[in-house]
Amino acid sequence: MIHNIKNLKKDVKIYSSYFIVGDELAKYEDILSLKWYWISRTINGINFQEQELTLFDKNGSDIVGLHSRKYFLTPPLVELYKYIAEKTYLNRLKRYTREIDEKGFFYMETISMDTLNSIQMQQLKETMTSCFP
Repeated sequence: MIHNIKNLKKDVKIYSSYFIVGDELAKYEDILSLKWYWISRTINGINFQEQELTLFDKNGSDIVGLHSRKYFLTPPLVELYKYIAEKTYLNRLKRYTREIDEKGFFYMETISMDTLNSIQMQQLKETMTSCFP
């Protein structure tokens, strides 16, 4: 469910290890990925800003979705995003550092990143493997 955030202090209750929006409780330790969308448009001198923030757990399932829209002012969801991103940074980083420790690399979608700063696209590897068995 996507929650519309108009007033951060009224719509979201923030605690040290979790926050509540509507009737949903989200623990910071469960958040392993953030999807952030922010667009700002000015039409005929009127500025519109719209954001969407979706928080995902380790299985890629969305925990909670948040939406905000404001005219002229920075929307409240921006401040919440900054807070959640900082609060969950180390937890989100753990999954990549664990993979590097175990395998020496990690995958992000179709890209393999290793400790030697080389980035390889998985599709290229698969193509080369099929061309030169």
